[in-house]
Amino acid sequence: MMRIHRLGIAVLVLTSVLVGKTAQADALRLDFSNLPGAAIHFGGDNTFDFPEAGGGYDFKITAESGFAGLPALTGLLGNISGKYTIGDILTLGGTSFASVTGSGSFSIFDGLNTFSGMLQWVNIVQSGTADLLNTSGNINLTQFSYTGNNADLKQLASAPNGMVSLSFQFVPAIALAQLKSSEHTTSYSGQLSATSAVPEPNALLLLGAGLVGLSIIARGRSRKLTFQGNAAQEELSRTVKGNTIQ
Repeated sequence: MMRIHRLGIAVLVLTSVLVGKTAQADALRLDFSNLPGAAIHFGGDNTFDFPEAGGGYDFKITAESGFAGLPALTGLLGNISGKYTIGDILTLGGTSFASVTGSGSFSIFDGLNTFSGMLQWVNIVQSGTADLLNTSGNINLTQFSYTGNNADLKQLASAPNGMVSLSFQFVPAIALAQLKSSEHTTSYSGQLSATSAVPEPNALLLLGAGLVGLSIIARGRSRKLTFQGNAAQEELSRTVKGNTIQ
């Protein structure tokens, strides 16, 4: 019984370590900004999009953090595709809010292959000269796809989803209502964040081995107790018979 108890404690400790490892999973982050000639463009028809620069790309990754290997993303180029529609505006004080509908893609090119995900902006906020997309930090990047060999992009693609936010400004300030109804273009910068929360395979193997071991020992203990119980019952039966004969 003591062996089962000790192994059970060991399995519980290992499980807690794995759960802790998952809870403290890598927080992946990419910073990016538009290339010269690329921009966020408001078309004056309630929509906005992201025209490419002359080379066919929209942005460049400027920094990265949280990835397991050496930096392999800084300097890579990417695109934001799609046309997005600004909804009804709510203004509180000097800040205006609106929902954003529509979807497109967010992609990063590694030189040979492309990482991509489906992008939705969720909302837009304008306060003075500052404008923001996806200010509430909603998950808005899903359906990741990548078949290349860049270690950092592979780690990013293994995440279940991500969050992209973007900021830009107009000086002097342009009201959100004007961005909906008239044409404007400006530069931008943004951030992509995701969580890589997959426990290491070796740790999962250790947990599985511990559970199997606990099951085997528990089964052996159960058989031993059954055998001892049967033997005791037979001995008691012989004793009763002997007393009856006498």
